[in-house]
Amino acid sequence: SGVGVPAGFGVLAVGAATAGSVLRPAATTGLVGLRPTVGLISRHGVVPVSYTLDTPGPMAKTVDGVAAMLDVIAGPDRNDSRSERSPLVLAGAYRRAARNHTLQGLRIGIVRDFMGGHADVDAAVEHVVGLLRRRGGDVIDVALPEAVKTASEKLPQVIGAEFRPLLEAYLSGLDAGAPDDLDEVADAALIWAGALPEAAINPALLEAMQAEVDHPGLADTEYLYTVSYLYSAARSALLARLDAD
Repeated sequence: SGVGVPAGFGVLAVGAATAGSVLRPAATTGLVGLRPTVGLISRHGVVPVSYTLDTPGPMAKTVDGVAAMLDVIAGPDRNDSRSERSPLVLAGAYRRAARNHTLQGLRIGIVRDFMGGHADVDAAVEHVVGLLRRRGGDVIDVALPEAVKTASEKLPQVIGAEFRPLLEAYLSGLDAGAPDDLDEVADAALIWAGALPEAAINPALLEAMQAEVDHPGLADTEYLYTVSYLYSAARSALLARLDAD
């Protein structure tokens, strides 16, 4: 999706974001990408990684293109329980909102916790912040609560626990001949890597896949603590910060 649109294979695409797989490709290839709130778009049919984090997201060359796609794919779907509370919006509502170019009355928070890693990127962000202010936006700096930072550091544990059971449930719904479980997927990857070394399968990916085979899954106590307490605390802290600012 991230290279298909800039390469001219299509004008719109859908990415699947777990930990940046819409925003990072879009940023790298000059696209507009949107990671929506989990549940706004149905995940039915998406190869799963994490029930907690997965969401599809539109990708296009323009904001208008992303909004047009969102008008089509957003909304509730009985095949995905997380999407059942997704709001029904009037036809074309996202695109009309995207074409409202005034920023008057909008408060825009700039999270600076992740800046400082690359001078050129920081300069580009500051340039956009200046444009937002000049066009009437009320731009404020926002610092993430510590609870959010603590929870975000646990993302690998959440993916590690949820990936295998979700993937195997997905595989069980495929036609005959597909792998039955993650063990078969991992074995096939190792065979492929040995038979075609020029394919250059990422060794880190093979190692991570093997770690998933050995992972205790949803019974992992650190995972249970994270999703039942840390994520709830992070959500509450972030909502409180939004109310305060």
